Amino acid sequence: MRKFLFVCFILIVGTTCLGQQIEPLKQNLVFKIDAWGNSDLEVSMQLNAAQWGNFKNWVGSNLSILKREIERSLPSYFLQDFQYEEQPMERSYTLKFKAFGVAKLKDKDKWLIEMDYKDPDVTPLSEDIYMITSNYAQDGSLLQQSTKIFFPKGAKNIKEETDAFGNAVFTYDCKIPSSGFPIFLVIGICLIISSAVLFVLKLMPVAKTK
Repeated sequence: MRKFLFVCFILIVGTTCLGQQIEPLKQNLVFKIDAWGNSDLEVSMQLNAAQWGNFKNWVGSNLSILKREIERSLPSYFLQDFQYEEQPMERSYTLKFKAFGVAKLKDKDKWLIEMDYKDPDVTPLSEDIYMITSNYAQDGSLLQQSTKIFFPKGAKNIKEETDAFGNAVFTYDCKIPSSGFPIFLVIGICLIISSAVLFVLKLMPVAKTK
């Protein structure tokens, strides 16, 4: 995940601001993870005038460039449903998309999230919401990141740990919802069949009475 953050950072300010960046670039991420391990992901950035100019020169009106770079930087996830919003007066933008496979099922009802943040500052905001803050320096520029993780409803035993490389990982327990009986699907099929029967009956000739 950190690779994605650096890619976006360098693409925005790396072309003309290297060695001149004084004000840190701020980036906010929000992960809303569901019970299947997928996540609604939101990325937002607040830029200064020079950064905003670089960003608009790079992206312009072709947002597929930004989408393509994000897909390249997150090759292990399947991404879809991209939604982009910008606030030109505030020189900020927000990108929302769906990321599949953010949490990995390691055992029955036991999940693992690998965040790839080395020695981060992790703060629990509630029983199922955690905040990660971290700073990164790259090519003379500074990136300040705030990442908020919303664990799925029903998640238990949430633990923040580190892997062998010192990167942050989260483990938690959560049952996968059962699909249940597809009552609405059955009702829909019945309505379709009923409509088809009525349509056929209307086409049939009416028997004449003597």
